[in-house]
Amino acid sequence: MKKNSLFSIMIATVILFSSCATTVSVKKIQPANFDIKNAKSIAILPFETSEPSSLNFSDNINLFLGILDAIVSYDSAINEQKYIASYLEDRIADGIIESNHFQLIDGRAVKSALSKGLPSPADIYIVGYIHNFESDIDKDYEKDEEDGEVEVSYQREVSYNISYQVINAKTHVVLGNKQEYVSGYSSRTSHRHNLESAFDITQSRINSVARKVIYNIQPHTVAVSYTLLKDKSDIIEMELANEYAKSGNLQGAKETFLEVYEDTGLYEAGYNAAILMQALEEYYDAEQLMQQIVDKTYEKQAVKALSEIKREMKAQERVSEQLDSDFIN
Repeated sequence: MKKNSLFSIMIATVILFSSCATTVSVKKIQPANFDIKNAKSIAILPFETSEPSSLNFSDNINLFLGILDAIVSYDSAINEQKYIASYLEDRIADGIIESNHFQLIDGRAVKSALSKGLPSPADIYIVGYIHNFESDIDKDYEKDEEDGEVEVSYQREVSYNISYQVINAKTHVVLGNKQEYVSGYSSRTSHRHNLESAFDITQSRINSVARKVIYNIQPHTVAVSYTLLKDKSDIIEMELANEYAKSGNLQGAKETFLEVYEDTGLYEAGYNAAILMQALEEYYDAEQLMQQIVDKTYEKQAVKALSEIKREMKAQERVSEQLDSDFIN
């Protein structure tokens, strides 16, 4: 990720329009949620798994078959957790490689070095744990009113926790930790062996957890939306500025709104100009203008907008630190 991309807004600008207001959406770099000072390399250690905490084994009245079914179900749950762990590791690795923010180091090499008391080849590493795994099968009976036959259906319900930490390899300081709860259930089926696996049921949630991990460890790009105030005046330039905004010409819209505000003092014009400065990452000017509007009007909307501008300024300072500063051991 290049330094000069920090204050540049991605070209793609989406304009949403309704009868109430115009909303502009721009892509911006957001800071990592964990306080990681620009580590250069990272490793993902194999996620650990636990013994299943709850399993619905079988309704088989034959004791031997019931025990056998329980053993098979237990082994299946263990294997499911291992597959989920491996899949999650791969998705996190994909996100790291795609962003090119960190150099990805083989987790096995880091684990081996740490176990031998040797320096880690990675600056930081991720350790994780899948626990409280539950896989229950619900069996339901429904009697057909016409022929009196009883139909049986099955549904699998799955839940577990994914916990992980990001650790400084040299100081062993925990830089951040998080726990995610994952759950889901299958569609009903008349045959138990047709039930979806725990992985299939929760795959989309696992993907979501992987994205959250990436957001926690490194700066990332997200779409940020800004809503302009609807023009209540008859000033032609206000309509022109709004058209500029809807067409994606944010610079032209900002300048036109600002000219109207300086000429007329119109609240909506000043507010919209400040919001577009924020969208364009002209934070100092946005803060100064919105502060002026707050001092003049005491509008709650402007007070809230000023607070958001200040919050975003601090966030961009964190991005700068994470991208530019040396890794502190």
